[in-house]
Amino acid sequence: MSPSLATIAEYLRLAVETDTLPLSVPRRWADQVIDAAALAPGDIVDVAWSRDLSAIVMALRCVEGDRDFELAERWLLRTLHSQLDAGRPPPDVIRAAKHVLFNGQFERDVYYAASVLEDEMQLAELGYIGSPDEAAKKLASFLENYAAESVPPELKHDPSW
Repeated sequence: MSPSLATIAEYLRLAVETDTLPLSVPRRWADQVIDAAALAPGDIVDVAWSRDLSAIVMALRCVEGDRDFELAERWLLRTLHSQLDAGRPPPDVIRAAKHVLFNGQFERDVYYAASVLEDEMQLAELGYIGSPDEAAKKLASFLENYAAESVPPELKHDPSW
């Protein structure tokens, strides 16, 4: 069963809010949906026509349908894991993950665990405990633990940083 357009829109909203994906990605997705539809849904057209962050976020929030918030959040964590592996700086990754965890469907304990990881990364950067590489490995393990198994192929993007 393929995910709803609303769930995909939620994932894209989180991705652009956290600077995980560029603004062009939701627009390209909307263009693909429009091209495949006999009659273009108005809410998807709004995404395609949006030009700045606030307009895209608002348009993605307005995509109609049932949203699986937890699945969208887990997809984003999987994307962040891929970006970490591809060289995205760990402090950027943990900030994006904490945004999702604080505002999302996860238990508060998961957010607090991410906060502890962030503190450990900062202390490692300063040379007080461990090493930055060890902290990055802990972050990768943390993301692996909470991320979806995979992101649908149509939502995969070049993770290079």
